[in-house]
Amino acid sequence: MDFDCNLNNIKESITQAKQAGAVIRLGPELEITGYGCEDHFLELDTINHGSVSLFVIFLDFHDLVFVCMVFLRC
Repeated sequence: MDFDCNLNNIKESITQAKQAGAVIRLGPELEITGYGCEDHFLELDTINHGSVSLFVIFLDFHDLVFVCMVFLRC
């Protein structure tokens, strides 16, 4: 549930992949929220924080193509 740390780690990983010449960067599922969410997945706050993190990644790396799997509660 450490969205700031997870976001910084993701951005650093993307930057390193780009510098290494990668054309695809594949991250693990739940890398934005982390694996310890348990019941927090049912809270709107978790969805909001995850969405904001994803949006920041899109803004900072708008020159990349992303394929994302996102958990959304309907």
